[in-house]
Amino acid sequence: MIDARFRYVEGLRSWLALAAYPLQRAALAPIEVGERVAGYFSTQARLVAENERLRAKALELLAGRAALPGGARPRRRSCAASSAPASASS
Repeated sequence: MIDARFRYVEGLRSWLALAAYPLQRAALAPIEVGERVAGYFSTQARLVAENERLRAKALELLAGRAALPGGARPRRRSCAASSAPASASS
């Protein structure tokens, strides 16, 4: 009751918390490392799956291009050619 009024132990409690912090960090370090390793592998697995999906989509697109008449690719206009004035000859 006296401590509730005069707060004698508050400074001691603050000092103990400060002294215990490095111990808390050391105790939690293996857990944090485990979480980071698990996150790395889950991210890597997700990226591998996404790469496989994108490769399959790219193969489908390439197969679609090969099915065009003559096996030619569709012609695309370049930005420079479309923005050049028509009367820019000699």
